[in-house]
Amino acid sequence: MSSQPTPIRVFTVSTSTAQFPVQVYPPAGTQLVEVPKIESAPDTRAAKIADAIYGHVQAVRALGRNEISVSEVARALGLSDADVMQALPLLRTKGVKAP
Repeated sequence: MSSQPTPIRVFTVSTSTAQFPVQVYPPAGTQLVEVPKIESAPDTRAAKIADAIYGHVQAVRALGRNEISVSEVARALGLSDADVMQALPLLRTKGVKAP
């Protein structure tokens, strides 16, 4: 009895009418080697999020609004509320007044 190889990648492909699970297996006879993951610096991600939030806040201010909630910003940029909250210290350094 041969054992089923472990998939190296599992994801879902979606169309407008259905979703299909897809599993990717290594070619037969291939020896897999684990490569260490190189993580991007968390400061880089946080800085990019802060820049996006800052741009959104500036656009909202240009429309005449002086206040915007964390959830509004998160919803507009497709971020979580936690991501927006974590960016507040960086935004304060740019002059954004936040609680």
